Amino acid sequence: MPAVSRALAELVACGQLRRIRRGLYALPTADRDLIAARAAGGVLTCVSAAAALGLPLRERPRGPHIALPQSRGSLRFPPPVGAVTHRDQHIETGADPRSIPVPLLIAHATQCLPLREAVALMDGALNKKLLRPSDLRTYRPSVGVVDFERAARLADGSAQSYPESLARLALRATGLSFETQVYIPGVGQVDFFVEGLVTAEIDGRAYHSDPAQFYEDRRRDREAISQGLLPLRFTADEIIASTLEFETTIHAAVSRGRALARANTTPRHPAASRARAS
Repeated sequence: MPAVSRALAELVACGQLRRIRRGLYALPTADRDLIAARAAGGVLTCVSAAAALGLPLRERPRGPHIALPQSRGSLRFPPPVGAVTHRDQHIETGADPRSIPVPLLIAHATQCLPLREAVALMDGALNKKLLRPSDLRTYRPSVGVVDFERAARLADGSAQSYPESLARLALRATGLSFETQVYIPGVGQVDFFVEGLVTAEIDGRAYHSDPAQFYEDRRRDREAISQGLLPLRFTADEIIASTLEFETTIHAAVSRGRALARANTTPRHPAASRARAS
């Protein structure tokens, strides 16, 4: 047995290496999805690559999503059971399994995700500045192009979380006019400013564990009320579970705000200005 093979066998025997297949070894701590992609001769893509980049997803993928070269025939080493494969002409044989371009993984993801989840994924990539709006269509897919284009038109990098993306899409469906990430003097930046009457914010889990933020948010709500606005708050979990109550509550608040404005004969709030992107 050659010296290298003998050394590898000894490392496997003592548990310092794992033998995946002939010619392929991995450390015990190596990511299973990356191993699966390398073993199949492809790269991680779609929701698997998105999860590795920390992009917003409703849930982590149950099995690896692997992109393989378009021209490759039958697989000598097929992906594991539960893997999802994407054939693509832009994938090269032997590429680093982490090397998928962000616009390409997004193009693949639109074929696997419902519309609002695909939009949230695009939002996250834009917000993290992993790509520019003009980059979204770099790998415009030939299959599912209608869904892809619809998602790309709805994408907005101002969203700072998955729940914010869902809330924005829900607001669009209501037909109400609104702006995102708006700065209101005295109140600060709000997630949504609806019809110049209602502020709506989505509070994540971290919000509950920060007493200073808790009190500051109540001060901001009081200030909004003093300016004639109606402040609303929703938890991230509420939005993820269903946006129906969010839509209903926003509609009711806007109706209430309009009635108050008519009674007071005061104009809609003039002081808000869209916050500059950081």
